[in-house]
Amino acid sequence: MHSASIVVLLALVALAHGHMMMSDPAPWRSKFSPGPNNDIDFSYTSPLGTFPCKGYAPQASVKTVKAGSSLPVTIQGGAPHGGGHCQFALSYDNQKTWVVLDTIIRDCMRTGAGPFTFNVPIPASVPGGNAAFAFAWINAQGNREYYMNCATVTVQGDAGAALTGPELLVANLPGFVTIPEFGGNNPDRRELFDQRKIITVRGNGSVAPGGPAPPAAPKPKPPTPAPAPAPPAPAPPANPAPQPKPQPPAKPAPVPAPAPAPVTPPPTTRPPGGRDQKEECTDGQFRCTENATKIGQCMFGKWIDTPVAPGTACKLGPNNLAFLGFPE
Repeated sequence: MHSASIVVLLALVALAHGHMMMSDPAPWRSKFSPGPNNDIDFSYTSPLGTFPCKGYAPQASVKTVKAGSSLPVTIQGGAPHGGGHCQFALSYDNQKTWVVLDTIIRDCMRTGAGPFTFNVPIPASVPGGNAAFAFAWINAQGNREYYMNCATVTVQGDAGAALTGPELLVANLPGFVTIPEFGGNNPDRRELFDQRKIITVRGNGSVAPGGPAPPAAPKPKPPTPAPAPAPPAPAPPANPAPQPKPQPPAKPAPVPAPAPAPVTPPPTTRPPGGRDQKEECTDGQFRCTENATKIGQCMFGKWIDTPVAPGTACKLGPNNLAFLGFPE
């Protein structure tokens, strides 16, 4: 019984420290910045279940940075999964819209085990005031997952300024694009980052499409001078020759009406990244299925079941938190 408790404890520790997370700035409801009533998410390194920011409410600002400088960011954990794509972004409208400040393609956390430090540029055009700062990561190897940690920062700058940049790319979640594993030199779908929409945000939360200015209206052409009047036509002869009567034009042959275009039925498949699950659930719940060979997590009201590693079994611990242990 004592050895079984040790196995359970080690499995819980592995689950809590098996991935990566942002530690500075301290994210909401983490051990570095507990939530209301000292509420702490001890599985903070787990993949994202609720977009954005794990569904957590914003907390007080933990960092102040000047517009036109840079923000030091620390990422720590135990499994960088061969690195991947990282994005650092800001939001001013309650996490509805995210403008990316910096993007690292493929080589983010690719070598070493961490902790990793990044200096994220803060443009001079960043609006002043409180903003949500996010670290988002698409891992290169392992299950297709999406990681996102959020913290509140205070920007010292012009509150009326406007920030233009690419919109945050979200992947490997239901309803979003799926990026396959890209370990080694495999294709990493980096073209998706070039296709991100360009938007502009302001400190009051307003969002507008960004990008280059529209083309200027064409200049009006100068007026064309009126032609000179033609000379008068000569008078007709006294006894003109009879003219043939005009014949009515022939009626065109009737053209059959085009056949109506066939109606294409709507697609029956779900968007990439989604899975059909009949059972509804509450985000954040866990379960074990198929004789403990799969571990399930509720995301967007649907169960997502993932096979466990060979030689392990899914188990439910305190507060219905799923973890990996040895089969009984």
